Amino acid sequence: MTSTAEGQGLPTDRDLFLYVGPGENYSFALNGYSIPSIVTVTTVCPGSSGVLTNDPTGNWFTSDLDRLVSFRLPASGLDLIGTGKYEMGLPIPVFNLLLSGTVPKFLGDISWEFRPLSVDPLELVLDPSGYDNFQPTANLHGTSGNSISVTATLQTKSGQPAPQGATKFTFELLETSQEPGIALNWPRDASGQDYDLRIAAAPGLIIPDPIKRQRAETVLGSPLAKSATVKIDSFDWGAWCRLKVTAQLADGSILQGYLRGNPAETELRLPKRTANSLIAGV
Repeated sequence: MTSTAEGQGLPTDRDLFLYVGPGENYSFALNGYSIPSIVTVTTVCPGSSGVLTNDPTGNWFTSDLDRLVSFRLPASGLDLIGTGKYEMGLPIPVFNLLLSGTVPKFLGDISWEFRPLSVDPLELVLDPSGYDNFQPTANLHGTSGNSISVTATLQTKSGQPAPQGATKFTFELLETSQEPGIALNWPRDASGQDYDLRIAAAPGLIIPDPIKRQRAETVLGSPLAKSATVKIDSFDWGAWCRLKVTAQLADGSILQGYLRGNPAETELRLPKRTANSLIAGV
């Protein structure tokens, strides 16, 4: 007795379960393992012979790949592509096994390409509260005169809510003014050169240098935060700086924020002013 099995094409049931891990690996399973197949059984007996072809077509697919084999994730990109030879299931009628006494093995050429239908990348946008009207002020007794709050928010490039959060938001004040006194040149006998703009302490915020207060990071939360806010205190009527904000995602990638509506301004000018000026443009 001879049995011949032929089948090719896509699985008829295409529900796919994709598993990532452990480590940098992935595996997958299909909800059902079937491709259209034709099984022809030829029997030769003394005085007679016959040919039997299954009708309708049978179901046939490998079970070797059902989460039993792991593959390396790509070094870059999201396309999962692979190929190989894997043992197939048995589409042969049970009576054939009983008569032959052996279990034949079939190796099939299996190829797969999994590609995302679309990817909407993430971005980080900055929203400074009252930005258009913020002018730094100060108090004579060393306390802050006023402040401005800046919120950094993760979203997709199309403006939709981010599907994931950040492991860390980092806020940095760059080239902050350090003029003596509280109004650039007043009082005349002022000698201190503390930073004129400083990040305010707040719950969930780590400030490595609590004196200078020029850098702050958010603590890791659960679930991962999709936005973070800092308040920046002013200690001089003529204060200025630039604010740089980044978000670190779970995969280690870094996004740098930009002023909402102005992607070219990736370092927020405080106070609001033209690029070649240090004076508020209110």
